[in-house]
Amino acid sequence: MQRSFLVTSFLSCLFITISCNTEKQAHKSSAKLPGNWQATPVVADGKKNEWPSPLPYDNSKALISYDITNDKENLYITVLSGDAATELKILRKGIVIWIDKNGTEEEKTSICFPSDNDKGPVRQGSRRQSQDADQQQAQKGQSRDLMQAVDKALSTANEFFLQGFKSCRGKYDVSAGDSCGIKVAVGLDEYDQLVWEAVIPFKTFYTKAEIDNRDKGKPINVCFDLLGMDRPAGQNSGNGGHGGGMHMGGMGFGMGGMGMGMGMRPMGGGGGRRGGGGNNANESLYTSTTFWHKVGIAYEPHLGPLRRRG
Repeated sequence: MQRSFLVTSFLSCLFITISCNTEKQAHKSSAKLPGNWQATPVVADGKKNEWPSPLPYDNSKALISYDITNDKENLYITVLSGDAATELKILRKGIVIWIDKNGTEEEKTSICFPSDNDKGPVRQGSRRQSQDADQQQAQKGQSRDLMQAVDKALSTANEFFLQGFKSCRGKYDVSAGDSCGIKVAVGLDEYDQLVWEAVIPFKTFYTKAEIDNRDKGKPINVCFDLLGMDRPAGQNSGNGGHGGGMHMGGMGFGMGGMGMGMGMRPMGGGGGRRGGGGNNANESLYTSTTFWHKVGIAYEPHLGPLRRRG
């Protein structure tokens, strides 16, 4: 009798535990994430006119700020950097954006822009460090070289590479675009900050061409993949870093170095010269950074002209 009671109690507790776990998992799977509704459609032109200032997200290791938004037809992504070395790295190696419509971290669908833009070595300023005056002169030379290299790389940022989209794969010219309607652009704002933009129609990667209220809150995970440039032969990292950080962005890329970037300007409105400061001002050139950011799909069909969160 007592044994029967104990067995019954055990089974009851087990059932309650299973039920609670099932309910917890169901609640977890049905939980909705906040998203950012884009009331004004973004035009991919390398300008930040349609974006808030400052941008809502940033990554201190990558030395960028960014935003991910959507309207009924498109997913919009922008990246902003005020660090000259990071600007040059982006323009030469490209940003690879991975998009996982299921909210996991699956690397199947990606945009690499710019692609095939790593043209020749970056000229470095003097490295003499015997006196403070020499260090300052070297830093000025490095900043000047970086700014000139950024301007040159910007003028040749003409191609992007697509992988994993429904109908468009391979290399495309920015001005000609592709048949899917994916648009990318990069430019410099009035403060010499790099503005990177992508307009990605839902029809190219999602389950349908237009989202509605049933999609609100469903997770989309976006990966920002920035590859460091190859460190010149014989040049050691200023903080003891070492090579590493291989990734794929629709095609193979080489090895990048590890290091800590410095000299980042305030983003989203601050002025000043791009180029940074400190003895390791160029270290972000050789730093590879990869991180994921999960957002929910937003849906606000009757939203007014001011952009809101939802």
